Amino acid sequence: MNINVGKAVKAGDLGKRPKLWSLLATGAVVLAACGSSSASTASSTKTSAPSTTGSGSSTSASSAPIKIGVMTNDTGAYAALGTPLRDAAQMVFDQINQSGGINGHQIQGIFLDGQTNPNLAVTQAHQLVSDHVAAVLGLEFGTAAHAVAPIFEAAHIPVITNTADETITSPVNPWVFDLSTTTRYSDQRYLSYFACKGITKVAVLHDNEALGVQGNADLISQAAKYHVSIVGNQTYDLTGTNFETQLLALNSTPAQAIVYWGVGTAPVVIVKEHAALGIKAPLVGSAANTDQSFLSEVPGAVNGMLDGTVPADLLKHLPSSVTDGAAIQSFATSFTSSYKIPFGLFASFGHDDASIIGTLVKDGATTASAMQAKLNNFSVNSFMGTIKWTPTNHTGVQLSDEIMARIVNGEAVPTKCQ
Repeated sequence: MNINVGKAVKAGDLGKRPKLWSLLATGAVVLAACGSSSASTASSTKTSAPSTTGSGSSTSASSAPIKIGVMTNDTGAYAALGTPLRDAAQMVFDQINQSGGINGHQIQGIFLDGQTNPNLAVTQAHQLVSDHVAAVLGLEFGTAAHAVAPIFEAAHIPVITNTADETITSPVNPWVFDLSTTTRYSDQRYLSYFACKGITKVAVLHDNEALGVQGNADLISQAAKYHVSIVGNQTYDLTGTNFETQLLALNSTPAQAIVYWGVGTAPVVIVKEHAALGIKAPLVGSAANTDQSFLSEVPGAVNGMLDGTVPADLLKHLPSSVTDGAAIQSFATSFTSSYKIPFGLFASFGHDDASIIGTLVKDGATTASAMQAKLNNFSVNSFMGTIKWTPTNHTGVQLSDEIMARIVNGEAVPTKCQ
């Protein structure tokens, strides 16, 4: 789907993307409910033992299990993001292993809880290097992703990250690939929407981590092009619990909208306080704040909020013309049934990350160097949109895949202005 600046888009237009969901139909992934438990372990490390089903039970060099590190944050401020990412990746790996593996190989996931702590992530990265993993997935916490990227680069281990901070892949790191939306494209979508709606004064509230800092910088650098003035700017700490001071300061400005850059536990409070304070300027957030897990925590208060999002958060509005639409709904239903949490953006990350690994193994890449070589020339249609990595571009979702949506009755609905 291509969305032109200042043009209207209809929900039905989402069906025009060619084979958007082809990743779901690969032979490597069986789209049925897995039988794994959703219970978390007390340890920060969880290893998914390879199944003994089929040829993957062999331990010979030609069919040894392929170790994949999965670095998420199942506790701390990013727990609402990391947990579904981890569970979806586990679900895909289980499906692969239970169906006999790929080309004789089982996938052995090494799951690590970074506890939203960059220092712990560094320790865990060294652990994965020692474990000789073939690739690493996850890293939805941008600050942690930046901290560990040099470690994996030095060890020549490819990493698929899920952070919207585009500086993780710009300039290009030959071993780091990002699957997420980017702050730059999200800000462009916001500004395009503002131009369409005649909004010229905007305020910003952002966290002081990598995501918020870059999201704020990208908005400021592009605002003038869209004839938008930034009339207020406030920051907050990721671990903060009250943001009324910042919200009231922004409310005292002539802002017609408040862009907030941040994910995790803080935005839940921000949305509730914004509603309680009766602030009229609508909140404008990122795809992370359209995730069903997030929306379920702010019922009522979230209505009217605007978000730049991706198809993963618009599953209820997929038209029948979308290729493999039934398979999408099947995976989402199976995920929710298995793990008792809503399917949304971060579960989509886990699915896509793990499915890409399955595709690489199916294509014969079983080592870190082989996987990196294929990822450097890799294209796939996923829950996020169209991903195309080249040796000079490791950025994930493109602007054409970003969709502006409004929260109506707790659900994201595409807006006419894009």
